[in-house]
Amino acid sequence: MPKFANRVRMVSTTTGTGTATLSSAVAGYRTIAASGLADGTLVSYAAEEGTSWECGRGTIGASGTTLTRTSILASSNSGTAINLAGGAEFAIMPLAEDFVLACPPGGRLTLTTGTPVTTADVTGATTRRYAP
Repeated sequence: MPKFANRVRMVSTTTGTGTATLSSAVAGYRTIAASGLADGTLVSYAAEEGTSWECGRGTIGASGTTLTRTSILASSNSGTAINLAGGAEFAIMPLAEDFVLACPPGGRLTLTTGTPVTTADVTGATTRRYAP
């Protein structure tokens, strides 16, 4: 599960599709190091450069000055890493994929009375809600 940090947005002068070297924070934001995220931490990020963009997961390294782009979840480059030209901004932030609601094992819910609810118990006109 990726970790998040508030108000982290950094500039990268890296070119190409590999690991991004991050330099300074964008004005009004913090660096990865200032956020307390440690090397080896998996994070979700969004990167933008001009009209190119990508959203993915990456691993922090070199005391918060590198981001290894491990998994590209979506991009303007047909779902692959964008080719950085030296002026990208990387923001550490939650992505839509980070908010997937996980069902309990076996797809079962249990009522407070201890009676299991299975999919056979649910009809099209019935709504069942639960809070994990």
